[in-house]
Amino acid sequence: MRTPRRLLLAEDVTVSSRTTGLFTGPAMEVWDRIEAPETQVLMSPETVLAGRLPGTGRGVGEIQYHVREVDHRRDLVAIEILEYEHGRRAVTETITHPDVRLRTTTLLESAGDDRVRLTHEWSMVLPAGTDAAHAEAMNTYVDACAEHTATMLRRVLD
Repeated sequence: MRTPRRLLLAEDVTVSSRTTGLFTGPAMEVWDRIEAPETQVLMSPETVLAGRLPGTGRGVGEIQYHVREVDHRRDLVAIEILEYEHGRRAVTETITHPDVRLRTTTLLESAGDDRVRLTHEWSMVLPAGTDAAHAEAMNTYVDACAEHTATMLRRVLD
């Protein structure tokens, strides 16, 4: 009996998903709320603790962490800020799991009349040789991250 051949990616592939929302309020107030790691506690009922890793400063190089409790287990998520323009743009990447490097780009733009447009883009590079079924699962995961973020931002910002 032959085992089916696994399909593998022939080259690196980036999976990504984006969500954009309009919110009311001064841009800096919105930025300060989404930038604060403690906001994760408000955004997600599973998050029991969040903060900045002491000694990492603010902006580029800063490490933020979130401790989530799921199915009676605690899970640590840590992100590092790779690029930062205060009040406008931040690029972060998860550093907790070396095999899953999820990158998030957050962009805040004025939309006029005391409104702002907030865009989050989630992306992940899957290296050549990745199992195609795993790649599809990661694509679904990135889409779910974007959807979850959009829902939770409404909870915090509206």
